[in-house]
Amino acid sequence: MRAELLNKKNIVIFAVTASLLLTAALTTAYAKYRKGSEAVENTFSTAEYGEPSISDNVEKNGSGHFVKNNLAVIAADEGYPVYVRAELVVTWQNADGIVYGSQPVPGTDYALEYDTDKWVKASDGFFYYTEKVESGSHTAPLIGAQQALEQLSSAPVGYTMHVEVISETIQAVGNTDDDSASAVLSAWGVQPDQLAEGGQP
Repeated sequence: MRAELLNKKNIVIFAVTASLLLTAALTTAYAKYRKGSEAVENTFSTAEYGEPSISDNVEKNGSGHFVKNNLAVIAADEGYPVYVRAELVVTWQNADGIVYGSQPVPGTDYALEYDTDKWVKASDGFFYYTEKVESGSHTAPLIGAQQALEQLSSAPVGYTMHVEVISETIQAVGNTDDDSASAVLSAWGVQPDQLAEGGQP
């Protein structure tokens, strides 16, 4: 009877010891996993890719109203050619960046004619540049010297005209993983260099 109790006691002690060892091993593995996971997350940065910038000229006309012209997009210096698309959003804003309740009306509050020699407007509202842009280079103007955006009417009290240029670039070479389409067509649904040839925007 005593030997039987000793065997049961040994089995219980072994089971508890094994359980503690397993818990300690799992805790160490989890800690290593957590540490490794955090290190990977902390080294990732989407800011490593350079965003396109804008080149333009802003001045005032004889009436003291806002004029913007010679607006072009500059591709980041990434070492490969890109396609470019851009959109303009015109608003009234105050000094704190608060947007007025109604937007300026084209033809009434401002005049604007785009330079469509190398830009084509698609149904998504974006203008697409129909040529590849080399790394660090710029597009032809979307708003040229003769196609200036010019304010025609006075702004609401406390506000001024503000033009936000939304521009995006995407690598001009390479296909999707399954080679079913070019990367730009897959991402934007448009092949910019075909728009100049009458392709559907």
